[in-house]
Amino acid sequence: LAKQPIRALGEELLPDLTQRFADDEFHIQRLIVAMVADSAIAVRCRCTGTCLRVHFIVGVHRSGTSVSSQIALVLGADIGPLDQLIPSNPTNPHGHWENAALVRVNDELHERHGGTWDSPPTLRTGWELSRELDGLRDQARELVAKAFTRSPAVFKDPRSSLFLPFW
Repeated sequence: LAKQPIRALGEELLPDLTQRFADDEFHIQRLIVAMVADSAIAVRCRCTGTCLRVHFIVGVHRSGTSVSSQIALVLGADIGPLDQLIPSNPTNPHGHWENAALVRVNDELHERHGGTWDSPPTLRTGWELSRELDGLRDQARELVAKAFTRSPAVFKDPRSSLFLPFW
């Protein structure tokens, strides 16, 4: 898939997405909620050089965020290099559609604040401004600049719903 042009990739994915959700009203409703969350949380990244418009797809695990990322790709968004996405597995056979390096930043934020993906930490007011995060913040900016080459860019990771102030 990584070597196919976006248009061809979109044409390949769209029938699969339509089939997967055509008869499942519950999943379609969750998908709509995830897409609304995306449009409400568009932010501008503070990368060095040319800035990109980065949209975050947020939502709880298993709420339709992965298919929202697929739809964003079909519609022409930059989700980063496909070979850098977390691969599918038995719990998500169609793929997670998450950039592995950016997810590791969120995992590091969990670790630094005493939490995990399934046991989130309690964050104090202003945590995202801590100077202790300066190195990780610089690393995140570099990763964003490398992962995305054009706007609109889309980053999906359910952990981001907790860590949006950092990004």
